[in-house]
Amino acid sequence: GPGRQAERRAARALAPIKRRVLEKRILLRPHWAEDDRRKRGLISRAKFEQVLRIYALWPERDRDVKALVATYAAGDDDMEYVRFCKDVEPRGHRGRDPYIRELLEAEANARPCPEVSVCMRMALNKAAKIRRRRAEAEEAAKLALLGQGPAVAAEPGAPVRGTARPPCDVFTQFVYPEA
Repeated sequence: GPGRQAERRAARALAPIKRRVLEKRILLRPHWAEDDRRKRGLISRAKFEQVLRIYALWPERDRDVKALVATYAAGDDDMEYVRFCKDVEPRGHRGRDPYIRELLEAEANARPCPEVSVCMRMALNKAAKIRRRRAEAEEAAKLALLGQGPAVAAEPGAPVRGTARPPCDVFTQFVYPEA
């Protein structure tokens, strides 16, 4: 039937591409993946053709081009590059290269990147603690200058001053120095 004939045409168009990808160990997916920001598995036909032409994989015969486009077209201008890569790359895009396999597995398990990295978050938390400690130390120093704040003993045996001493203004400071 017409469906089987289209499959045969597509297989005939793909055979030289598969052979060259295997011989040259070409990785096509990363070229298209960087333009597929939404991770839909679709790329424009122009970009699809551009990458295949760079590696001399674009079919020379017009009917092979038509078969290729018909097989992987998704809508008017999009091509299903992920399905194409699975069909063209050896062993369903896994290959024997452990580095490539690792990249693909990482891609499959990828979570969206956080706005701030873990290391940066730790550094920011540490900086916030240091700022907090400094502010507390400055506040304690101000209160000590005013004669308020937590009770601090000068020496282990020295009497402890209370914290409830009333704030003194300039007038009481000169008139009643003991207050």
